[in-house]
Amino acid sequence: MSGTDSGEIRRPGASIRWEARGRGPVVVLSHAWGGSRSQWAWHVPRLAERFRVVTWDLRGHGESSAAEGPFGLEDMAADLGAVCGVTTPGAAHLGGMSLGAEVSLAFAVSAPGRVRSLALAGAAAGAFPAEAKERYRAIAARARREGPAAVAEDLAAILFPPGFLESRPADAARFRERLESGQAAPLVAAAEAALASPSLLPRLGAVRAPALLLVGEGDPITPPSLARRVAAALGDARVEVLPGLHHLCTLQAPEDTALRMRAHFEAAESGATRAGTPGRA
Repeated sequence: MSGTDSGEIRRPGASIRWEARGRGPVVVLSHAWGGSRSQWAWHVPRLAERFRVVTWDLRGHGESSAAEGPFGLEDMAADLGAVCGVTTPGAAHLGGMSLGAEVSLAFAVSAPGRVRSLALAGAAAGAFPAEAKERYRAIAARARREGPAAVAEDLAAILFPPGFLESRPADAARFRERLESGQAAPLVAAAEAALASPSLLPRLGAVRAPALLLVGEGDPITPPSLARRVAAALGDARVEVLPGLHHLCTLQAPEDTALRMRAHFEAAESGATRAGTPGRA
């Protein structure tokens, strides 16, 4: 396979854009709600030194289109399966942040034999706290009425610690640009799909791949206590709590999280990833 390539996959109700960089075992990275594959810009070069790194735009995000109308988490998981299908002949390592973590877990449950390992940030496995669900539903409803740009401040309060974007104007501009690049109806449909999906916790035992769960210490949506529940349900998993960070810890500490993810994928390749006691930080 070439060092760098890209493509488009026609899916029922969607057209999915992906790109790849590097050579070696395949890592497929799934981004957060309201973002695009560019959210992995810092991670890709670090991981591509050892792996073939595939990023893609979820349906209705970035350069991927989506037809009008509702769709489910299982549709996005099938999109991920299609991306894996055209980029690797075997099992892939999966990385995901926020919605991308939910999509990765849904795919892993549906096709455990196609997953080599998981490195996820802000994973809930559908078991979001009730308060978090209501908060996200309100944001999704406003995005439907007024467009994605209208929810930038509300979303930033969930995803980042206080003052983070104010202190980084370039990051703030990229955050708003990614959000505004999405299509309002599909973005809302994606959020509603994740919120409506039943908890995956009872089904995670089918996933045999080793997992790393990264979580911000101050994450108000998927707190460390929830990450430990997900890890316990997975079995071969460990939780790493990142001090001072919120939900999108991969964007707040890209270098640190890139190194943690790379170390996990390398350990999975060598077979040295037994987590010990599930759910321990």
